[in-house]
Amino acid sequence: MRITVKNVGPINNADIELGDFTLFFGFPSTGKSYALRSIYSSLALLDEYVISKIRREILPTLTKVGAVGMDYTLGYLFYLFSTGYNICDQDGLKRIIDKVNATVNSNVQLLSVLPSDRECVIKLSEVTNLNNKINEISTRVSEEIINVVLKNVRNSIGYEDNSSIIIDGEELKDFIKKVIKPSFTIISNTSDFELVSLASIGGLFEGRGRINRVETKVEITVDLSIRGFNQKALKKVTENGLNASKDILAGLLSFSLSNPLSSYYPIIFNILDKNILHKTLIKNVLQEYTSLLFIPYGRSESLLIYNSMNKREREMRKLGIITTSSMEEVEWAHDSFIYNFENALDRISDNMINTDYIRTIMMELYKMGKIANIRINKFGEYREISYEIDNGRTVQPYNVSAMINEVTSIFLPLLAVETPSLVLIEEPESELHPAYQILLGLSLLSLVQQGYKFVISTHSDMFAAVLGSLIKFKPNRDRILELLKGIFGDNLPKVFDTVAEYVEKIIKENKIKVYYFTEGTVKEVDASTINFKVPGITQQVIDKVVEWELRLSGYE
Repeated sequence: MRITVKNVGPINNADIELGDFTLFFGFPSTGKSYALRSIYSSLALLDEYVISKIRREILPTLTKVGAVGMDYTLGYLFYLFSTGYNICDQDGLKRIIDKVNATVNSNVQLLSVLPSDRECVIKLSEVTNLNNKINEISTRVSEEIINVVLKNVRNSIGYEDNSSIIIDGEELKDFIKKVIKPSFTIISNTSDFELVSLASIGGLFEGRGRINRVETKVEITVDLSIRGFNQKALKKVTENGLNASKDILAGLLSFSLSNPLSSYYPIIFNILDKNILHKTLIKNVLQEYTSLLFIPYGRSESLLIYNSMNKREREMRKLGIITTSSMEEVEWAHDSFIYNFENALDRISDNMINTDYIRTIMMELYKMGKIANIRINKFGEYREISYEIDNGRTVQPYNVSAMINEVTSIFLPLLAVETPSLVLIEEPESELHPAYQILLGLSLLSLVQQGYKFVISTHSDMFAAVLGSLIKFKPNRDRILELLKGIFGDNLPKVFDTVAEYVEKIIKENKIKVYYFTEGTVKEVDASTINFKVPGITQQVIDKVVEWELRLSGYE
């Protein structure tokens, strides 16, 4: 995938081809984080957090807009059903609908129905023909709703935390009334666009205000699905539309006329989830990734804030004081991180994790930091993490080493996302000793074999030097272990044998890209050269320090 970034922060123009493992180097404030956020913003619908955020923001307005189309549909159905009810009694109406269904399903002519029932059949045959009579109207209504929604969804995607979605429901209602004029004369006045009252209905409707039965032939009238997001996704969208129709129809069976808004919610949710925010749409365009994860700088602090805020909220609510959710008190990137972090906690506590490789790396890194295990406690809607040390005692995150919280905040969110996944990380080496920068970097590189693809900004000359040598010399597993055991000793945990094995394959088979950010431009660098010349570090810093030392020693 190729990403173009123009006039964002200090970046004038950048053409970046993402590899399986992509590194961003450069002096501070040269645009590395801006580039990461630009990539994230472009692919935001792959992040479960963004889908959740848009769903929360869009649902009230989408429900209002969707209700217009639903009202129209119900108004038309009401006219048909109430007309039949005026001719037949309730039992007769049910009998006739059954006969019409049998007639349609078996291709029997309507004339075969008893003459005494024929008048009702003629009226109710409108129900069986809804597909033809209202298809064009519901399609145009659907397209207008979706166009309005998608326009606002697109405008809302970004990293501004004050984005909102505004849809003018009245404007769309006027559109339905004035532009989409029914081609048939059954609906003759604008009042038919309003939700019909319970007292006016009969036949198929129960007295409690719930639709008791809706024939399958009316599916098309409640189909508010997308018609074509793009050419590649068109086939899948059509399938989604059919599924949405069935679910919407099922929703109508429990539609409450006494509280229509509450009944619209599950119906609109189906439309929203299956058509507008369904990741299949963007997956079919990208094909390379199934999910997106952003792990920002300051993740360890976010972990501590998450723990302390949850504890504070629990204590405050015990006192009857409602507090602002911790999810609303942090910047968007950290909000997304916390959302996926929390999902990972749920999956661990519910034993849903199927990525034993990542968990094993985490546990071994914990042990190297004198931590035996991580503990997830659930208090209703809240979660809290703590660690166990060797003697079984519990220690809180703010009492452990910086490395432990970095390991948790980098590896644990990976457990929450589907693969293949694009993972964006800001400076994963922060707060780590150079030895662990190398170990963590190689562990992340090995995860390419597990379906993760990374874009990483870094200032780690240690990992850069190792990566450059890997690309240049392509050592085998044993030579990679030679380096790790030279640093950590011969008792290196066994999982790092697998890390070395995966890294050997990846440096031979996968695409590793390196970019240097400087003076508003972004330049691609040969990855095999960074073992002795790390962009923005070697020549600009290390060489200067060495030259200075030589001058201090009298060697000009």
